[in-house]
Amino acid sequence: MNARLSDGVMADAELIAAARTGDADAFGALYERHAGAAWVVARQYTDTRHDADDVVADAFAAVHGALQRGNGPESAFRAYLFTVVRRTATERREKARRVVPTDDIGTLEAGTALAGTADEPTLEGFERGVVARAFHSLPERWQAVLWHSEVEGLTPAQIAPILGLTANGVAALAYRAREGLRQAYLQQHLQDPLEETCRSTAAKLGSYVRGGLGTRENAQVEKHLEGCGDCRALVLELGDVNHGMRAVVAPLVLGIAGLGALAHLLPVGGGLAAGAAAAGGGAGGGAAGGAAAGTAAATGTTAAVGAGAGAGAGAAAAGGAAALFGAIPLGAVAVAAGAVVLGAVTVAGVAGLLTGDEPQAAPVPSVSASSETVAPTGTATPAPTPSTPTPGPSPSAIPTPDADLDGTILAEDDDGTTTPDDDTVVTDPEPADEPTTEPDPVPPADVSLDLPDGGLVLAAGVAGQDLTIGVRNSGGTTATELVAEVTLPTGVSLDGIADVALQALPAGRFGVRAAGGWVCAGGSGGGVVRCTLDELPPSTLARLVLRVSIDESYDGADAQVGVSVHGTGISYRPAPIPLRVHAAPARLALRSVPAPLTLVSGRPGRLDLDLANLGGTAVTGAPATATLHLPRGVQWSLAPGSADWSCRGVPQDQAVTCAIAPLGVREAAPLGLLLTAGEPAEVGERTLGLDLQPTGVRQPEHLALAFEVVRPARPSVSGDTSTTLARGRDVVTTLAVTNRGDLAATGLVAHLTRPAGTTWAPAPVPGWACGPTDQAHITCTRDGLPAGQTAAISARVVPDVGAVGALGDLVVRAEAAGADPTPEHRVAVRATAPVLSVAAPTVVLSEFGGTGTVSFGVSVAGGATAADAEGVVATVTLPAALRVDPESVGPEAGDCVAVDVRHVRCTVDVASAGSTVEALFGVRWSGSARGAVRVDASAPGAAPVSASAPVTTSSAGLTPRVHVDGGWAVTEVGAPLLTCPASVTTCASALQNGDRDNNSFDMVELDEAPDVPWANGTRPALPVSSAATLDVPTGREIAFAGLYWSANVGPGEEFSGALDTARLRGPGTAYETVRAAADDVRVVSDKEGRRYYQSFADVTRQVAAEGGGRWSVADVAVRATRTDPNRSYYAGWSLVVVYSDPGTDASVTVYDGAAWIGTGAQPPVFEFAAEPGTSARIGVVGWEGDRTAVGDRLLLDGQRALVPQRWDGSTPQSGTGNAFDSTARGWRLPNSLGVDAKSFAPVNLGGSVSSLVATTSGDQYLVGVVTLRTDPVGRSAPR
Repeated sequence: MNARLSDGVMADAELIAAARTGDADAFGALYERHAGAAWVVARQYTDTRHDADDVVADAFAAVHGALQRGNGPESAFRAYLFTVVRRTATERREKARRVVPTDDIGTLEAGTALAGTADEPTLEGFERGVVARAFHSLPERWQAVLWHSEVEGLTPAQIAPILGLTANGVAALAYRAREGLRQAYLQQHLQDPLEETCRSTAAKLGSYVRGGLGTRENAQVEKHLEGCGDCRALVLELGDVNHGMRAVVAPLVLGIAGLGALAHLLPVGGGLAAGAAAAGGGAGGGAAGGAAAGTAAATGTTAAVGAGAGAGAGAAAAGGAAALFGAIPLGAVAVAAGAVVLGAVTVAGVAGLLTGDEPQAAPVPSVSASSETVAPTGTATPAPTPSTPTPGPSPSAIPTPDADLDGTILAEDDDGTTTPDDDTVVTDPEPADEPTTEPDPVPPADVSLDLPDGGLVLAAGVAGQDLTIGVRNSGGTTATELVAEVTLPTGVSLDGIADVALQALPAGRFGVRAAGGWVCAGGSGGGVVRCTLDELPPSTLARLVLRVSIDESYDGADAQVGVSVHGTGISYRPAPIPLRVHAAPARLALRSVPAPLTLVSGRPGRLDLDLANLGGTAVTGAPATATLHLPRGVQWSLAPGSADWSCRGVPQDQAVTCAIAPLGVREAAPLGLLLTAGEPAEVGERTLGLDLQPTGVRQPEHLALAFEVVRPARPSVSGDTSTTLARGRDVVTTLAVTNRGDLAATGLVAHLTRPAGTTWAPAPVPGWACGPTDQAHITCTRDGLPAGQTAAISARVVPDVGAVGALGDLVVRAEAAGADPTPEHRVAVRATAPVLSVAAPTVVLSEFGGTGTVSFGVSVAGGATAADAEGVVATVTLPAALRVDPESVGPEAGDCVAVDVRHVRCTVDVASAGSTVEALFGVRWSGSARGAVRVDASAPGAAPVSASAPVTTSSAGLTPRVHVDGGWAVTEVGAPLLTCPASVTTCASALQNGDRDNNSFDMVELDEAPDVPWANGTRPALPVSSAATLDVPTGREIAFAGLYWSANVGPGEEFSGALDTARLRGPGTAYETVRAAADDVRVVSDKEGRRYYQSFADVTRQVAAEGGGRWSVADVAVRATRTDPNRSYYAGWSLVVVYSDPGTDASVTVYDGAAWIGTGAQPPVFEFAAEPGTSARIGVVGWEGDRTAVGDRLLLDGQRALVPQRWDGSTPQSGTGNAFDSTARGWRLPNSLGVDAKSFAPVNLGGSVSSLVATTSGDQYLVGVVTLRTDPVGRSAPR
């Protein structure tokens, strides 16, 4: 370890720690800092300055040995040193008396810094004192700051370098230490025996002194203090404990005689010279004076001791801290020591410290002495030490403790002050015997130079050489205030002065000391070094050793050193001194620092080493070598122009060694190497090691050449990995090229290739200059790209018409001059298909005239990424009942044309996303039909869409209720709800034989299928019910089942109930009420005012669940009264069922409404649409047709009368003539008396629109339902 003193001021603790490890410079700094103060202390115990020098030297040697053995202080070096100085001085005095040889230096270093065995009995009382115990209990750092501030009286600025703190830090530390001392002092007092009442109060005195007690506790303490003198004294001591510390602790460290050192400001730094200056040269004989004073006090003061130590009492009353100092029984110490009391010197010294007055001069010694040796005269005995009291009179009187500087006794006045007492006289010390002969004259100081044997010889190229010049005083008088000026020749420089000695030195810093005690400063210019020496005793040689350096380029074989010495009465300027300089040996070195080296990964970079032989000797024999240590990941080869060098690799060391020979004096030998580095992560440390040989006189030096590894430009494309295009949308594929290298990319080029099915958009790469775009591959350029920067390279392509889905990859690659190749970037390209939709077409048919319009719209889905539709085609297909009006189509109808009478084709070039294209054209219609207008739309790339709207046309009051295609059959069953009275003899024949109809009877309610009484509650006032058998093959699907019921009333009559309500019961189930919608209740009237109604309810669910079998209907509305004189009452129901007919391709349509047929009225023509050439099965549901009224016919197309299929109550019957003759299929009797539910024999249809006309020759009836089953000709009948 080396304490780096030149880096700044170091604290004692740091220097101590460094000295323990053997750092001589650190211990030297401690010596420079504290030797002066130690000398002042030592001077109190010695008779001469030389003795003080010896004591200081021995003390420092003892401390150094203690530190080397791991003992000694941690931070309080100064107090520890003073203790060792005191004990060293005491030991020397003991040895001088008893001449007891010893080589045990450990006797000088016993105990700790501030404590140890009392080698003076006088100090025992001090060590046992409360203040001493409190002080010893503190941490060493607190003890140190209290010693420096409270005992030595140093300022914070002076203490700062010792503790390694700032002045503010010292002040803060001192404050904490004083508070800690106060608390420790209080704790020490509490350890002494106290009365019970005092113990509880004493624990609060610390807070009481600081004002930290509450009102109640403060009053309790004050009350106790009024009656307790001991505690009052303790309060006073707590308030002045720091002052008491100086009075008690100082003697423990300095000794009684050493207290005189505190009369001087103990120096910090400056070595022994500072101590001598602080003592003023008058401290000599301090110990002798103290001893003489002790001897004088031993005679004539025993009475005072026996009388209560009056002298001690007087001293105790002298100072402000006397209460603390009085705690030490000085008189008792004197008695215990054998009538030895504290000398007036000691008391006066301590009292002077306590008063705070200016320091007084040390007492005048009783024995005179020269500056070199002690020369006692007469018979005076040696001065006694504290351990060896000498009874007997002193040769001279001793001033009393209260004596002032003039020897006047200070008496105590009533007010406690002291004033001179004119009645007391103190005699002056008697002078020693005078010499009997005159001394010889002393020759003056005579200085001269003393040079080494062989003269001054230095070597070029060597630093830190000793240039030694001795200055000798051959005279008999000390030479003082010497100044030596040394003029160095050009090329010779003084080491370290420019950096250290010439700095402005703050407190605690020291000048550069040369050997022999010289203090030098230099570097002011002209190569002159100025050194000073305070004094040079006679016959003494002071060697002036300068550390100098000579550059190896120094060519002067001979030079001269100029020296002049001046001092008090001295001016000496000898002739210049010859200086011989040896030439520097050969040294291979860099003449200039290599340019910063940057290696580009994967590319060779040149390292040029400007080497030369900078020595003064040529390289011969063994070659000069340059060894370059390469880090991991760097390869080498010899660069062109280095042919004079031979290089070989050392693989195991990752090094290359190059050699060259011969090489002349200061001859250049440039060396170039090509270095190739890998990736930065693959390269080790960014340092090239360089070892050069030979090195001349210098130690081999390993040079470190820093270099950088950078990556070349690496333009890399990143961004979208997929993109979706759409016709009509400017879709930009967001890409970017990033230079991922460390060098700028110059001449940046981008190569782009589009996939098939796309086309480059105008300005395909914004911000880049691109070539022709008619090909799939294009090349674009732009300015360079700095390292780490990113440039957008967004690409714009559009899909071709009809190109949708995955189209391929857009390939992008970037390159630049000198850049590393980078992989291409691929973007998967998809094209969005346009999405079409068609709203249901709107069909508007006029009720009269057979005309109408069809309108529709084709929409293209919108959105941010939606595509336009191009080449849109919409085809409209009309149902059989509608025909295209050829005059309504054309460009004005949305570019629509009639393909045929039932098809229209419309086209649109471009339909933008989010738009709707509409078209409208006219139609003509005829007949009753249920069909649909269908629109089919398509576009390239789009999925075809379609929509349809049902179209229902009415004819003759009949409207299609349901239409099904593809394998269906239909049946109609029914039954009456009014019948002839059974009591009438002709009723049975009418029902069975049909010889009468309902007009022949006063019709009554038929209730042959009543509900059980408890099933559905109360029956209506006119209950009716009947049943019919539905013949539907088992397992057939039911597409439709409709329940129709009807009745009539005479003019002015009402129905028995609601017209929209009926009750239906299937096979094996209970009755269920069904209701007709308002639109499904039709009411018509004849010319006499009779009203007829037909209601409809969809019962598909019930029939699909129950199937064929016996179905019953009950409780429909019938005539409430029978007041019509022309009896024509009827009531009945019919069930029309459409069921599946596998194996056929038949379609079924059910028309319902109310077509009234009567005599004298034009019969309505019922038209219906069907495919021409098909076989048609036609059925009807009619009301109030009479069996006896012959002439009712149903004509197809106005010409062919259809043949009705009759029913005998169990099986169908054929017949012609009367088409509406009260035949209800499924009822139990042939004549239903006003209800027709039957079919007609199949016929073939001739056209697409056919007509039915119901006629009569004397009857009137209501046609409510027409069923139509069409089947291609040749297919079998319904099964």
